[in-house]
Amino acid sequence: MKLWAYGDSHTAGAELGYSKATLNKFRAIEKRYKHSNTTWNEMLIEKNEYSILLHPNIACSPEYSWAGQLANLLQADEYICRARPGWSNDGAVQFMLEDKDKWQDDDIIIWGVATPWRYTPASEDLHVDNHQPARFPKKVARVFMEYGPSDDTSRLWTQGLMHLAKTLHPNMYMVQMSKDDLTVNSYNTSESCCITDIGLGHMMSSGQGKYTTLPDTHYDRNCHKDYAEMIYKLLRM
Repeated sequence: MKLWAYGDSHTAGAELGYSKATLNKFRAIEKRYKHSNTTWNEMLIEKNEYSILLHPNIACSPEYSWAGQLANLLQADEYICRARPGWSNDGAVQFMLEDKDKWQDDDIIIWGVATPWRYTPASEDLHVDNHQPARFPKKVARVFMEYGPSDDTSRLWTQGLMHLAKTLHPNMYMVQMSKDDLTVNSYNTSESCCITDIGLGHMMSSGQGKYTTLPDTHYDRNCHKDYAEMIYKLLRM
C-alpha cells in the first residue's frame, strides 16, 4: 500500500526539519537584532535541516508532516508526497488527475485542503510560483482583487473541487489545513467530504500552549504528530 499526499506547505512539511538548537539560535538572533540578515529558511538550508527543497527553494521535510507521520502509523510501503508550498486547491486536484492512473486499489490518497484564496496559474507551467495573489505582480494583483472572483465564488469552487476529488478513488480522504469557513448562505457540502471537521489549524489553536508556531508561521512537529494520530484513529474505526 502506498500513501499519496496532496496539498500545500503544511502537508509538504515546510520548516519541519529544524533542530531545537537551530530554532533557539534563530529566535535569539531575532530577539536581539529584530531583523536578521539570514532568513529562517536560509538557516535551515545552511544547517542542512531539510529533506527536500521544493519550489521556490523552500526547505521541507515531508516525513515530519502530519501526512508523513500518518504514513508511518499506517505502515505504508511507500509515501509519495505531491504537496507543494503555497499550492492552490485546483493545483492539488490537477496533480491528482495526473497521478490517478498510477494509483492502486489498496493505495490511500490524502488531501490537506488549503485555504480557498489561491489560484492555479494561467500558464502551461503548473510549477510557476504565483498561486497566491500576494505573489502576483502589483498591477496584476490590483486588477485581480478588484475584478476577480468573489470570496463566495472561491468557497463554492473549493467545495466543488472536493466533491470531484472524492470521485477519483474509494480511499480518498480529506481534511482542512486552515480554519477557513467554506459556508455560503448555510450551504457547505465540504463537511461531507472531510473525515473530520477538525483541521490542522484547529488542532494548533486547541493546544493551549502545547504547540509552537515556527518562524515562517507553520506548526511544530508535535502538532503534526498529534494530528496524524487523530487521523489514524479515525481511519481505523
